Amino acid sequence: MITLDKIKVISYLENATILDETQFARTVKNGKLLNLTYTLTEPYELYIELDYKNNELVVEFTGKVLRDDYPQLINRDTIRSCFNNINELGVCYLDVEAIMSYGQVCKIDVTKDIKCEDCKALTNDIRAGINNFNKYLPRIIAGNFVIEKNVKTKGCKKRLTIYDKDYEIQLAQNKPFLNTLVDPEALVEYFTGRTRFELNLNSKDQIRKSLNISDTRITTVLSSEENPILSFVQDVIDAPAGQPQLTSYKEYLDYLVLRDNDFDLAKVQAKIKALRPNARMGRVMPAFRMLVNKVHPGCVTLRERLSNLLLLEIFLIVFPSVLI
Repeated sequence: MITLDKIKVISYLENATILDETQFARTVKNGKLLNLTYTLTEPYELYIELDYKNNELVVEFTGKVLRDDYPQLINRDTIRSCFNNINELGVCYLDVEAIMSYGQVCKIDVTKDIKCEDCKALTNDIRAGINNFNKYLPRIIAGNFVIEKNVKTKGCKKRLTIYDKDYEIQLAQNKPFLNTLVDPEALVEYFTGRTRFELNLNSKDQIRKSLNISDTRITTVLSSEENPILSFVQDVIDAPAGQPQLTSYKEYLDYLVLRDNDFDLAKVQAKIKALRPNARMGRVMPAFRMLVNKVHPGCVTLRERLSNLLLLEIFLIVFPSVLI
């Protein structure tokens, strides 16, 4: 499931009703009102624009609008809560269902928080593993490690930012946000030992290509099953010589199970019995026997390690030891 820490949505002007116009900045030209804008920087970032010239409503916000549910980030299950929380500010009323039906997404930050306590060591490894320094530019921006695709075409530009979320959430700049929460300690505890991967997609074309979708409606974007962060990382990092040539997603998962159990089929069988007591070993084990003859056990490469960290959460819950 796609999770975001920032989203920009454009919808119809009629999907917003002003409740307190004094909270909005006005832009007037030749006596004609061009737009009204509302900007919030604390306790989270929020931008609302009523563009009368283009008959558009623009809403841009970060995941912190979810308050105590911030760790869930913006996704298909929380998106309505985001709009409802904005409505609670009392500056305007957003027609949530109309925006969900007609809103178009034009900018997102695809985000994943993974368990990794040594962010600096991880980013140093990534820098050392970059396969083409002409194509990908690593740098430090505002203390965060950034990899940017070195292209001129806007639709092809991508930027991945990796940083210590544990450290960042406790910075002074986040105090106003934490002070609004019912249980700030629980949120800080959640982010303890976590590193954030954040991929900026800044155009509709870029969003469509990266998420493999045909349109940028809100529901379409948030229903994508693609993992663009993983795809970007795998493109950036060298695939080591001799890496097993796996031909399907299932084979890749089976390979991780094998490696997690030292390529010992007896251990694999014992693990499966413990997790799935009713599994028929006669049907399950042949695939592992064939695969163990295909691959050769070795050290966990950086590329594999990053793939493990960025796999679907449900898989990590079942096999948490792949993070070691």
